[in-house]
Amino acid sequence: MNNNKFIIIIMKNKPLKEITQVIFFTAVVFFSAYYFVPGVAEAIDNVTEGYRLVPDVTRSLTIHGVQCKYITAGGSRDIFLPTKSYEEYNAFLSHKPSDVTVTDCPVPDTCETENVTWGGETYTGVRMGNQCWMDRNLNYGTLLGDQEPDDNGVVEKMCPGNVESGCDKGALYRSGEAFNYDWDAPGTQGICPPGWHIPTVEEVEFLLESIGATGSDRTYKTVREGLVTYNFFNGKYAGTAVWALRPPSTLYWNYVNIDSIGIIMSSSCYLGGQNSTNCYYLELDSTRNDSYPTPSPSTQGSYRGNSVRCIKGIYTAPPPIQ
Repeated sequence: MNNNKFIIIIMKNKPLKEITQVIFFTAVVFFSAYYFVPGVAEAIDNVTEGYRLVPDVTRSLTIHGVQCKYITAGGSRDIFLPTKSYEEYNAFLSHKPSDVTVTDCPVPDTCETENVTWGGETYTGVRMGNQCWMDRNLNYGTLLGDQEPDDNGVVEKMCPGNVESGCDKGALYRSGEAFNYDWDAPGTQGICPPGWHIPTVEEVEFLLESIGATGSDRTYKTVREGLVTYNFFNGKYAGTAVWALRPPSTLYWNYVNIDSIGIIMSSSCYLGGQNSTNCYYLELDSTRNDSYPTPSPSTQGSYRGNSVRCIKGIYTAPPPIQ
């Protein structure tokens, strides 16, 4: 007999208290089976399904856009960690068994002394929580002028005024150019130097949490002031580039909101209506003090030119710590 039908039959005409007790017991049994059944869940040991947590052995995982976590099982039994989807993994982290410890992976002590030269520019690291970011927006590639970038193997950038000196706050890029024309690759290296990548929306969210911008304390004012305090942001806004029409028929890059707004793109995108690509981004706005939303998607993340800020690390699941 089907187990679900059996439960329904035995519970017919039972008092509500007994029904509640049986439902709770069934949930406990299911949870136990899911995490603790020997020879089933624990036999799976790969990122596409899940990992076996052996007591007192720490796993180091960076998956599904969640920043690096050290996960250790205590007690005396193996525990199954589901990683097939973000929802399953996040649910485990949020409602983990009491004998499982989860901590953030530490940032290497070399972050503040991390120097990388890329395209003639030298960048240093800025520690934000347990993340290591570049100290300023990327300025890398060939100045484009008044034409659209193309998938031609050359990194093409926009600078206000169409002069190199216009990129003193960092260059502006279309997302396709920044991602090497692969929009379905969260955490892609893109145009960042080796060992760095374009942040995911989850990493942008962790950035905001690292400065205490959470809940009602997250406003445009607290975000920009917090990022200045931690030396992530120097108070200079790069603006954005818009591919526009100059009457009667000339297309050109129109640079808007210079010195008042900065848009830092993430590599988390999805296909929107009319085949448009919507990308999440971090917005810095000197003109607003109201409530700041969580990083949100916009088509301007794909068809406009925005800033790129690289974050340290290769966006893959590192091997377990044994």
